[in-house]
Amino acid sequence: MNNEENRSSDTETPVGQEEAKLTPTSGKRKVSKWIKIPAWIIGCVLMLVLIIPVLLYIPPIQTAVKDLACVIVKDKTGMNVEIDLFRLKFPLDIDLKGVKVIEASGDTMVRVQDAIVRVKLLPLLGLNVDVKKLKLIEGYYRMVSPDSSMIMNIKAGLLETETEAEVDIKKSRIILGKTLLKNGDISLYMDVWKQKPTPKDTTSTPFFIQSDDLQIENMRFAMSMLPTIDTLVLNAGKLSLKRGVIDLEINNITANLLKLDGGNVK
Repeated sequence: MNNEENRSSDTETPVGQEEAKLTPTSGKRKVSKWIKIPAWIIGCVLMLVLIIPVLLYIPPIQTAVKDLACVIVKDKTGMNVEIDLFRLKFPLDIDLKGVKVIEASGDTMVRVQDAIVRVKLLPLLGLNVDVKKLKLIEGYYRMVSPDSSMIMNIKAGLLETETEAEVDIKKSRIILGKTLLKNGDISLYMDVWKQKPTPKDTTSTPFFIQSDDLQIENMRFAMSMLPTIDTLVLNAGKLSLKRGVIDLEINNITANLLKLDGGNVK
């Protein structure tokens, strides 16, 4: 009897040991499960973060983003933006064709046949566009003051920056380095009798445009400043302008140095 009891106790001992061994193993499986689930979630999120920028380099996605951006601009500003073609090349080379910006009144403010822009990535996070290269072909810009006392039209066959430029969207400032402007027409109309004091608009900041070194070739300038000057026309072969400033907040245009080589005045 004693021998049988000893044998039964001997056979029970391994079973108890096996149960003790299973308990920590099942705990490890549960811990491993809880580690894998967050890891999968984090991995999926990282994949999406990496994939979304890559998708922007696919032409059909670029077209959809372009159309959506035009709708958002119209909803926010009332201006109708039309872009025939938008292409983004790595890393941030932007190619635009057939660009039109039409004000709510129906007047065309900006028109560009072709635009090539190369910008830096990091400054964009602070709404600061650091332009490494800018080339506009067959461009047009029209600016009208709120009281219509000043109207400026700029047409150019070519606008190209030879050095880096800076555009601060928050402060509405454009700083150009060495820039070439050629084959176009600039007209400025001013009527002091129409000028009216207008309350300052705190919702937007008028643009401040500065060019440190502007080279102009084959341009026609026309200015009317009523009632003093009816029409004054300058046909310039080559014109150098140093530190030219257009301050739309005070409707002022200045330049430190202006040099003309070849041309006539009418």
